[in-house]
Amino acid sequence: VLSLKDHYPLDSDVFLVGKRYYGHVAKVKAVTGGNLDVEVQFLPNNLNLRAEAGKAQSEE
Repeated sequence: VLSLKDHYPLDSDVFLVGKRYYGHVAKVKAVTGGNLDVEVQFLPNNLNLRAEAGKAQSEE
């Protein structure tokens, strides 16, 4: 289980809009409360999503 006190590793599971997508964590923007705000670069096979940023959460 990832702690938000730790650095969020690259190539981690990224949670966006309550669903899990595998992508690259490009840059950690902020840690606020239980949310880690990151910029996400999705892998090509993820439904052609064009989102560039999302909220990531650790899995408890």
